Amino acid sequence: MNRPLSLVIGAGARSAVERAARLGAGFVTVAFPQDWDTARTQIGWYREAGGAGPVVIRILAVSQDTPDPVATLVDGARKERERCVELGADEIQWGDLNLAEVPIRDQVAAMEAMAKALDLDAS
Repeated sequence: MNRPLSLVIGAGARSAVERAARLGAGFVTVAFPQDWDTARTQIGWYREAGGAGPVVIRILAVSQDTPDPVATLVDGARKERERCVELGADEIQWGDLNLAEVPIRDQVAAMEAMAKALDLDAS
């Protein structure tokens, strides 16, 4: 099947965010736990530049140095969901358990726990 794909562009600098608004079908920003103001600013630039596509916020909540990456991910999902909605996110991406070298079985358990914490159907 040959169907068109949407290009959702990630950017950080203002000129790049504005270019994403002109050329892309959506925008991706990264919200480090300590830097929500930057994500808010970037989303504002995207919308001000005419970006009408979906906004994706990718949350980097865990790393190899995180003592309990699974608990951190689930707790972050609970805490940050409303903040993402308030910023205008259409999609939220949590994860990076691979980067933290979390075993696959624990990643599955984390996704199931996160779905339960967010009242999502985990089946």
